[in-house]
Amino acid sequence: MEPEKLRKLRTVITENLRVQGGGADPVPYIDVGNVLGDVGARQNHAIFGRRGCGKTLLLQHSAASLPQGVKPIYLNCEDFKKHSFPNVLIEILDALFGELEKHLPRWFGRKKRSKDLIADIRAHLALSKT
Repeated sequence: MEPEKLRKLRTVITENLRVQGGGADPVPYIDVGNVLGDVGARQNHAIFGRRGCGKTLLLQHSAASLPQGVKPIYLNCEDFKKHSFPNVLIEILDALFGELEKHLPRWFGRKKRSKDLIADIRAHLALSKT
């Protein structure tokens, strides 16, 4: 194959190769730079990288390795990429509290106070949208 055609083919494959969650054959995360150790540290982390580089796979693997009682929440920020500032921040917060609300009974029991608090926060966020 000609070098230019090969380069274009590699680019197309790289741009379209992505691991999706929930597949029949799970793909293992291969930690080549001690990223799992870094993500597992008790510090906040921002995980970023080009599309398809394994960010979601890293987070899924990390979520499966969490200690008992620690619950992960995953938001696909791809859903917010066309939102404008500052509404994007409000939408992300609302989605976060929506996930908490959805899992509240399973994770924390039927705590009316928690449910009311989350509902109040989401109501305030709804009023903040411009």
